[in-house]
Amino acid sequence: MARWSWTAAAIAVITSTLLPIVSAQSVTLLPSSASDNFPACALSCPLLKQAQDGCVPPAAPKTSQSIYVSCFCQSTLLTTLHSQPNGVCDDTCPSASDRSKLMEWYNNYCSSGGEVHDTPDNTSPGDASTSSTSGTPASAPVNQATSSGPPSW
Repeated sequence: MARWSWTAAAIAVITSTLLPIVSAQSVTLLPSSASDNFPACALSCPLLKQAQDGCVPPAAPKTSQSIYVSCFCQSTLLTTLHSQPNGVCDDTCPSASDRSKLMEWYNNYCSSGGEVHDTPDNTSPGDASTSSTSGTPASAPVNQATSSGPPSW
């Protein structure tokens, strides 16, 4: 019995040591660098970042990449991008062509379920990446989502 207690204690110590490391891993939906399909100005767009932050842990429950993407694509902060390029990143992207490029990226990203792969100007692919997406989706995150149904575009 003493041996079992020591093993349980060792497991508890190891779990409590590793859990913060696993929890510290982050989920990102936005590209980390500009590309032919994602303008550099959008990297600093506050509404894109706010929509992403509301749909991924720690603001949203740990679920799956598809749930995070769905939440992001249904964010009320970004609904304008479904049909027009203006109104979301106007301050950081003053160029109409950059805003159009962002709208195209957003609609492609959302219609593909986050599977859009583009090549950044200087590095390897910078589309959605996840360091940790374990777990089974229980429900869609409600932060910034307009509905729990699939996107209509």
